[in-house]
Amino acid sequence: MLLYLHIALTFISMVANLILSTVILSVDSKNRLNRLYSFFTLAVAYWSIFKILQITANSAETAGLFYKLSSLGWTLLPAIYFSFVLEFTKTQSRVLKTLAVLLFIVGILFTSITISTDLMLKGMTYEKWGYSHIPGRIYKIGFTPYFITSFVCGLILLFLYGRRNISRLERIKTYFLLIGVSIPLFGGVITNMIMPALGIHVFELALTLTTINVIIIGYAMYKYRLLNITFEYAASTIINTMGDVLIVLDKELKVNLINPAAIHLFGYAAQELIKNNIKNFLLKDYFVPDMILSLEKEGFIKLEMEFLDKKRNAIVTDTSISTLKDESGDTVGYVLVSKDIRERKRLIAEIEKAKKELEELAVTDPLTGLYNRRYLMFRLKEEFFRSTRYNKPFSIIILDLDKFKEINDTFGHEEGDELLRLISNKLKGSVRITDVVARFGGDEFVILLPETNKTEAVALADRIRMNSFKENLPFKYRIVSGSFGVTTFRPDKPLSSEIDLLKLADSALYRSKRLGRDKVSHSDEVGEE
Repeated sequence: MLLYLHIALTFISMVANLILSTVILSVDSKNRLNRLYSFFTLAVAYWSIFKILQITANSAETAGLFYKLSSLGWTLLPAIYFSFVLEFTKTQSRVLKTLAVLLFIVGILFTSITISTDLMLKGMTYEKWGYSHIPGRIYKIGFTPYFITSFVCGLILLFLYGRRNISRLERIKTYFLLIGVSIPLFGGVITNMIMPALGIHVFELALTLTTINVIIIGYAMYKYRLLNITFEYAASTIINTMGDVLIVLDKELKVNLINPAAIHLFGYAAQELIKNNIKNFLLKDYFVPDMILSLEKEGFIKLEMEFLDKKRNAIVTDTSISTLKDESGDTVGYVLVSKDIRERKRLIAEIEKAKKELEELAVTDPLTGLYNRRYLMFRLKEEFFRSTRYNKPFSIIILDLDKFKEINDTFGHEEGDELLRLISNKLKGSVRITDVVARFGGDEFVILLPETNKTEAVALADRIRMNSFKENLPFKYRIVSGSFGVTTFRPDKPLSSEIDLLKLADSALYRSKRLGRDKVSHSDEVGEE
């Protein structure tokens, strides 16, 4: 009867620990804390499997073999649990972390001794509940102290952590861990170690009592989120994995905390940044009194901030600065969250450049680089309404190239295009920055002259006629001259639209053509010849 009870209880322990391990990993498999405790429960489950095989073996030799194989589970339990406690209590001591590593080494050494020698196992004895082990010399004087000391040290660390100034929830979690592990630990030490070492064989309770541990830990997970991500762990994970730069400053602007993204972006080692004034790593001093005053008032500001990397290159960032306050509401520091926006600014500059080029293409004649007819008509309408409203004069000059067709026929269209570009450059060099020079079509050009009267417009047209053609052109183009038509909008002679003004200028142009080309005519002169 006791044998079947022993098998059933050990089997329940195995299943319970496997289920707990699965649940823990499903909560958060990336959390080191969870992985360590899952490893602990898996080691117990592994031990349970071979314990069942041991107590049901058909001979002492076979039972001894299964006992030795089970050692890979129970010899590592102290090291796993101690490492888990260090992680749970957020212990940063190098000595204790080194000790955890040594405990793993010692545990593996005990496993090797158990499997390869009889120093850990003197023999097996058959009882009503199955085969029990008879401890060897090394088990008594070496493993037992190692096992008890490791677990007790872990419990002491948990107890001390529970007495710190931690949150109530964290303290409850700590006490659940203390109780959950203490029950199977002390029951196991007594029945699995001390009594067998004294030659007294009783029903071993270590594995049986782990089921109680599973129940306690499972309840704490459900009720108090034990082994879930704690807020501190989550914060640490977020800080270390966030892509943006995080810098925490004290009131004197010294760097107290940085994340890996900051180290990667700036190229400094952590120790080169910590405790140094943030101003040493900025292109200019942003923390001027006005900014500090605004930050204290609003609690948050956002600005474009330029940092300097280790090579003293400027890094443009979009930075948010928040005040860090204590429980009394006093500012104790500042939190900077910065995003590298150099690539974004480069892309924006390229987009703006492309946009400008597209806008220019939309209003520019591709051959000459002058404004096109569409843009001219827009500006002409705009000037017409403006001059009408404010009673201001403005003028238009239409220029048509004489004998341009002969250039195309004689030298080809490429030479004709070259002549158009040459004339265009001369026109652009002859007008004010406020004037609009446009290619109206073919070999015809229009110049819009804001706030220009008749006399000024005619003088400009005549100046262009004399300075831009004949001997001022390359020899092969000298047959080409220019005929000009000029018209002027006057407030005392209103027109219905800007189109009427173009028609008047065109009429003046044809007058110049009729008079033999190479002439300047004003629309007021039309009909006088």
